[in-house]
Amino acid sequence: MKLKIVYVLTSSESDYYLEQTMISIKSLRMYNSDVDVVLVLDKKTNDNLINNRRNILNDIEELITINTPDKFSNVQSSRYIKTSLRQHIRGDYLFIDGDTIICDTLSDIKTIDSDLSMVLDRHMQICQHQHADDIIKWAREIGWHTGTKYFNSGVFFVRDSEIAYKFYDQWHKEWLKNCDKGFPRDQPSMGKADNILGGVLTELPSEWNCQIVENGLAYLDRAKIIHYFSSNNSEKNPCPYLLANKKYYRQIRENGYTIPDNIEQMLHNPKALFVDKTTILSGNDTYFFNTPLIRFLKNIYYSHPSTFYKIQKSAQFIKHPFRRN
Repeated sequence: MKLKIVYVLTSSESDYYLEQTMISIKSLRMYNSDVDVVLVLDKKTNDNLINNRRNILNDIEELITINTPDKFSNVQSSRYIKTSLRQHIRGDYLFIDGDTIICDTLSDIKTIDSDLSMVLDRHMQICQHQHADDIIKWAREIGWHTGTKYFNSGVFFVRDSEIAYKFYDQWHKEWLKNCDKGFPRDQPSMGKADNILGGVLTELPSEWNCQIVENGLAYLDRAKIIHYFSSNNSEKNPCPYLLANKKYYRQIRENGYTIPDNIEQMLHNPKALFVDKTTILSGNDTYFFNTPLIRFLKNIYYSHPSTFYKIQKSAQFIKHPFRRN
């Protein structure tokens, strides 16, 4: 039986999620010709697949449309589907987020001896995680008693088993409850669902979801899937991975919603697609540059540069007492 790859897409012309997913599927086909791709949409996205936007359907085997609440944003609709996905798919499957590049064969996933398996978020246990304080705060808010692991939901291997259905049912219930409280994040709700069921999630090797923005460098050489998006990415904190740049998504639109030759060529060497200006941080620097003070200064730097330079100039006069002799 062919490996089933599942993508979830909730998108309109005001975003680039469709273009991201097109690139991911293209990379998947380059290294995995013998797979079945399932694309799961909400109704609004399906209705928006008009004219050339329908080209994405040429690269899939199955299309599933799910009704989601009208009040939901695209992000909320995506998580609504994501947390209930098991109920809509037949057979085992590998779910993959759209902000990914596949760079190897994925057939080995069938040998994973687990019903539910995913990679740790940021490749770290909670005690080492750069955002451990946030995770613990979220856990308190939703009544989740954390263990040592916090998983990343961007790549998820799921068996067609009773425990998988039970897990998704609980995950969806927890997410809906927390979404109603104004907390729509899917991963904390996933952690609580796992907690309630006694710990059914198992850890997938890091190469299956190489999160390159934070802590993924050690796994890049053997990566099967590169996951380039991070919740920290923004115009003020751009991703170092080239295919995260919106100019490539605009090229797809300008090319009639087909992948241009230059992007296809880039996919032949996906592990080298980094911008020229990059800085690698390690150790305590990874925590330091995520502190509220540094985030505040970075925001000032981008939004009010003149104010930042005044602060910088003032700092020149107060740094002397801290100099070492």
